[in-house]
Formats: sequence, C-alpha cells, structure tokens
Amino acid sequence: MDGAKAYYADLKARVARVGRKPDEQFIFPGIVVYTDETDEEHMRCIARSRSSGRDEATCAP
Repeated sequence: MDGAKAYYADLKARVARVGRKPDEQFIFPGIVVYTDETDEEHMRCIARSRSSGRDEATCAP
C-alpha cells in the first residue's frame, strides 16, 4: 500500500508542476489479473518480460 500512496503523491506533484490543480485531477487505480496454465509458466513469462524490458501485460494470452 505504501507504494500506491507514493505513486499517487508523485502523480499529484507532477500535475501541479505542469500548472494543473491537483485537487481537480482524479486518479483511478485498477488491478488487472492475468493467468497462465500454471504459476511456474506465468512466473517464467514475467521473468522473460522483465529481463527484456517489456511490460508484464505481454504475458497475457
């Protein structure tokens, strides 16, 4: 949860730096779940994605 709070604060600060009112900007976080046949298969896909600099979303079928 600390990471999410830090990310939220960072976004609000960036909004302010470009001249927008942070209180007028809304941030709607979400969770996306991807699955593979097995946990091991999915973990291998995530490892490949991270080592190549790709987004984990590419693991989705």
